[in-house]
Amino acid sequence: MAAIIRTLFWAVFVLPWVSNVFSSRVPKCSESKRKMLSYDVRKLIYEEISKRVPKRPKYSCYLEEDAALLIYDPDSIRPDIGQGEKELSYKGRWRSSFIEDVVKRWTLTLKEMRRLQKIGCFYKAPKRRRGTAELACIFRLRVLQVGK
Repeated sequence: MAAIIRTLFWAVFVLPWVSNVFSSRVPKCSESKRKMLSYDVRKLIYEEISKRVPKRPKYSCYLEEDAALLIYDPDSIRPDIGQGEKELSYKGRWRSSFIEDVVKRWTLTLKEMRRLQKIGCFYKAPKRRRGTAELACIFRLRVLQVGK
């Protein structure tokens, strides 16, 4: 009887909690001045990138807003761009697998990001499923302190 109760406890309380803690590091970002990504698109981008980096990063809504700037105002200079940030973007013909294809294209670069801490991405798709799509991501890497 005790074994059944213990099993039920694990199934009902512990496993769902562990699943929530480890499965999703993707927040629901609040709407900003720019268009907002849907949670599902944000999660898809995060999962595709997480498959290809050495360590799963945290997702940053703040970096997502900056990535939107790369798409909507590419000539603007982000005043807060810091040392240890890397930007990747791609613009091309839309297709249903656009996000997966672009992230796959970035694989070699992503695998080299050993000190990756946070990411934020923005995706712009054409309204009628024809035309040009764009994906931009900003990656924040841990900066090594020299002499400490």
